[in-house]
Amino acid sequence: ADITLTNATNNFGGAVSVSRVRNLSLADSGALQLGTSSVSGDLSLNSGGALSQSGALSVLGSTALTATGSTTLANSANSFGGGIHLQGAAVTLAASGPLVLSGTATGALSASSSGALSLSGNVSGAGVTLSGSSVDAAGRSINSSAGLSLSASNGAISAAGLSATGLLDLSTAG
Repeated sequence: ADITLTNATNNFGGAVSVSRVRNLSLADSGALQLGTSSVSGDLSLNSGGALSQSGALSVLGSTALTATGSTTLANSANSFGGGIHLQGAAVTLAASGPLVLSGTATGALSASSSGALSLSGNVSGAGVTLSGSSVDAAGRSINSSAGLSLSASNGAISAAGLSATGLLDLSTAG
């Protein structure tokens, strides 16, 4: 079943956990925290404050993240089957498998994956750090106003259109 709770005045008092949900759309006027959740389709989250988690997320479809505060989905057991589009302040993401990103952070943007990390669109932030088994940013723009770091633990880095103020750090182990 689908769950759609997108009224801008929603204010969830604690962690929201879901299971056996096809598509999930949530809006919260303040901070939004997710508990352990499993979504077999798409996930859309809109937070009037911080966006965080207290348990691992499993999303088979695409994910849209919008927050006026920081976004911290840093559980390394997270699994995202589709692309993630983000918009917000400082953003920290982690995943146990492939991670596909696009979007803008007004603060620092950090994304790490034990699998391949690739960009489906342009990415920008005030300090961008992307790491995965490989990093594929070919044909995409990465803009960082405070340093840029791309790290591949077991493969190549493919990139074009890099723009960084400050340190540019590229590292591979493969």
